[in-house]
Amino acid sequence: GKKEDDLSVKEYNNVLTIKKTSTKGICLFNCSDKIILYLPKEFERLDIALKMGNIDIEKTTINDIYINDEVGNVSLDTIKSSNIDVGIGNVNIKKIDAEFDSYIRVDNGNVTINKALNCDIKASTNTGKVNVKDTKDNDSLLTVETNIGNIKIK
Repeated sequence: GKKEDDLSVKEYNNVLTIKKTSTKGICLFNCSDKIILYLPKEFERLDIALKMGNIDIEKTTINDIYINDEVGNVSLDTIKSSNIDVGIGNVNIKKIDAEFDSYIRVDNGNVTINKALNCDIKASTNTGKVNVKDTKDNDSLLTVETNIGNIKIK
């Protein structure tokens, strides 16, 4: 962001809260407001709640990721489990190597997972296409639901 942006950072009871007040005016092109957060490797769980904005998580060793994004895209590298709720936006995951049951719910947007390992997949959409690879008996279940959008899992 910019130095003049209003940013508040608080930590209480092992919860880090970062709030950013939007800048004055409306940004139509080249908006580059970002919050970049580097976490130590010891984290076992990550909860993210966002009203508006994209979430991009790279190179993580965190086992459990919980995301609630009202408006924005979610992009993840390799993960072991995730629970993702998105109002409007797309979810893209490079690889999920499931150790636990996971779910992805998107009201309006697409879900793409390039590689899904060690999980049975239950996918459904009200309006859209579902293209999911065949799965065998696995211990973990990945549930993917969209209201309006396509689901593609390789």
